Amino acid sequence: MGITKKTVVVSVLRMVVFICVILTSSLHIAMAIEIMNVDDITPGMKGYGKTVFSGKRIEVFNIEVLGVLKNWEARSDMILIKMTGGPLSKTGIIAGMSGSPVYIDNK
Repeated sequence: MGITKKTVVVSVLRMVVFICVILTSSLHIAMAIEIMNVDDITPGMKGYGKTVFSGKRIEVFNIEVLGVLKNWEARSDMILIKMTGGPLSKTGIIAGMSGSPVYIDNK
């Protein structure tokens, strides 16, 4: 009643199928996100961002584009935004928000 060759093969096949399902569903999600080109961003554009200020609750805040600094550092562009709404009126910008997504026209 030990481990047989058939049991090992079936287990490996199940694992391969599981990994394929995870990879293809992740790829589908990644392909569904449309990213705006920095050249399309202009002052005055408005959007929103999402972040966690405390606990696990995702909160929304407003953004307005102030400008774009081209080739600011290491051949990168810097997008300057004004952030308002949500807890920002009390907290201001806090550490860790650099990874928070920002959307303009859902991009």
